[in-house]
Amino acid sequence: MKRKRKTDGYSDQWSRIQFRFLILLSFTSLFFPPAHAEEKTFVHPGIYQTKADLDFMKQKVLDGEQPWKDAFEMVKKSISFDEQIKVEQHIVRGAFNSPCIGADNFERDANQAYQAALVWYISGEQKYADKAIEILNAWSPNIWDFDDNDWFGIHLASCLDVTISGCLVEANSSSGIYAEYLYDGCEHVTVTNNIIQYNDGFGFESYAGTKINSDGNQYTGNGELIQQEKISNEKILLMGKN
Repeated sequence: MKRKRKTDGYSDQWSRIQFRFLILLSFTSLFFPPAHAEEKTFVHPGIYQTKADLDFMKQKVLDGEQPWKDAFEMVKKSISFDEQIKVEQHIVRGAFNSPCIGADNFERDANQAYQAALVWYISGEQKYADKAIEILNAWSPNIWDFDDNDWFGIHLASCLDVTISGCLVEANSSSGIYAEYLYDGCEHVTVTNNIIQYNDGFGFESYAGTKINSDGNQYTGNGELIQQEKISNEKILLMGKN
């Protein structure tokens, strides 16, 4: 039986926050290129913003043009180097922001990492790159699950050599694990021995990937066998989905 939950304005905002943080994980490739990069060309920068977008913004700021220059200075001033990063393993963001466990910290740090990465790209100041890396390194190995969220449990895009194993993955109104075709499909993704809870979509959904392996996962939620997995060769872009 599908679980119904109340949606509200916070839900859409929370979805955007989680999406932003997940694409930030791919931003680490800007700082730490994979050691085996020769095996597959990385399409910079690996996020929805293209390099042309970033370079356009950078040039406007360097030329002192408005409103880009003032906006850049505002973003730069908003980044804190003193505020402590407070990580939660289990993040809960319920309807009307109640209950809220770790969600505010998650939102703040997602924004800080994104802004610091942008400032680094425009200015070249290493301390901003270091700040973005610090935030990503604090959160990425420690998040265990999200509860009461309206987004994918785990969202991958154009990833290489990813293993998801022994995790509890929960998504209330989307697929548990979603491997998206972005600039390219994901390659060599292994999803094994997880408990994947989902109510809509699929337990594991993948598009235009290669070497996608799934085995030993337990699916709970809508309980429909035909909706447990969808591994497709289609090039479907999330932004084009309804």
